[in-house]
Amino acid sequence: MNTFWLITIIVLVGERMAKLFLIRHFFGQIAIAPHTASPQTVSILQPILSGDPTLWQCLRENLKHHSQCPREFVWLVDDNDQAALDGCRQLITEHPDIDIKLHVMAPPPDGVNPKMFKLIAGIEIARGELIAVLDDDTVLPDAAFEQCLPYLASPQVGLVFGLPYYVSFANLWSALVACFVNSNSLL
Repeated sequence: MNTFWLITIIVLVGERMAKLFLIRHFFGQIAIAPHTASPQTVSILQPILSGDPTLWQCLRENLKHHSQCPREFVWLVDDNDQAALDGCRQLITEHPDIDIKLHVMAPPPDGVNPKMFKLIAGIEIARGELIAVLDDDTVLPDAAFEQCLPYLASPQVGLVFGLPYYVSFANLWSALVACFVNSNSLL
């Protein structure tokens, strides 16, 4: 039985080490010149669906996000999601100085992905030179756009992305989701 546990531990540690190597290789620093142009307006598209216990905390944190880039938030909400509509309207009232557009829309037709349906509608009303797609349960780190702009200014780059990292370990279920997402985000 001890041999079984030893082999299991070796395999698990080996898998983690291989993953760490691949992640470091994937995110190896590319020599990019610093971005000196004036910050561009970023339209942050967020398809919002009520039900997540951390939803309002995440949205509030993003409204407090520090960036030199002018931003507009485009919140995309189903017209039959009253809890989401009420919560979004409350946040808009609490933050009158932040550019937030609440786009209320009918549910998508059958066979159409709801998130993609919302994002397509959001792109049509976004005013920014850059589009950021952000899940409603995701919080941006400060200066996230400033980190992305030098890469986007490079002619061979058309997309910059971030990997999810959960920090909520408030209860057992949150901890399980965090462990799953954090250990599988590059798979």
